[in-house]
Amino acid sequence: INKFLTCHLKKCFCPTPKGGSFQYCCSPLKHYLKVLRDNKLVDFPPTKPILPADKILRNFGKFLEKIKGLTTSSIRIYSRYIREFIKARYRDAPINFKKLAHNDIKEYVICKAKVYNPKTTQLLASSLRTFFDFLRVTNRIKFSLRDAVPTVPCRRLSSIPKYLNDEQLECLLSSFNLSSSLGLRDRAMALLMSRLGLRCGEVSQLKLEDLNWRQGIIMIKKNK
Repeated sequence: INKFLTCHLKKCFCPTPKGGSFQYCCSPLKHYLKVLRDNKLVDFPPTKPILPADKILRNFGKFLEKIKGLTTSSIRIYSRYIREFIKARYRDAPINFKKLAHNDIKEYVICKAKVYNPKTTQLLASSLRTFFDFLRVTNRIKFSLRDAVPTVPCRRLSSIPKYLNDEQLECLLSSFNLSSSLGLRDRAMALLMSRLGLRCGEVSQLKLEDLNWRQGIIMIKKNK
């Protein structure tokens, strides 16, 4: 599977189309591999040791899901930022959150703000505050550290928004192959974003039961 994704997919000239991008193919191939393993048609890989950071992030994910009510995509994003924080702070040293200092957190956010754009830095800060709430609730730290995370300013009109003009949008909508199911799906997604102003994440999470055809209503599940 790795060879197919990294080698074949980049220069695929098969008579049957490959069906999509790297990201598009990853999910069904992982599911296919799981089916093969469930039916004992392929061997399981050697079990990797569970690191302390993995255990913490697993419990953090449950906290985000059950207590905060976040979606799977939000949990994945928050966990990625926290994994980077733990790796940068402790590296190969034992993890001891009780020794975290306010300056350690402030310096980390300031350092990342030099690399990230303001919105990404805001998301990092939000992830850290939520993580420190988790540490306090689970008694991994004695005092709350959420106030140690600096506020990141991000003004809405600080930059000019980019958009497609009418001619460019019409060119985009007419570029899809409507004779294939993928083309129809992609054009429907583009229409939802351009005509209704939905975000990419909102469109990707839509299900048939979210559409009320008779009343012309679409139910959107917002990430918290």
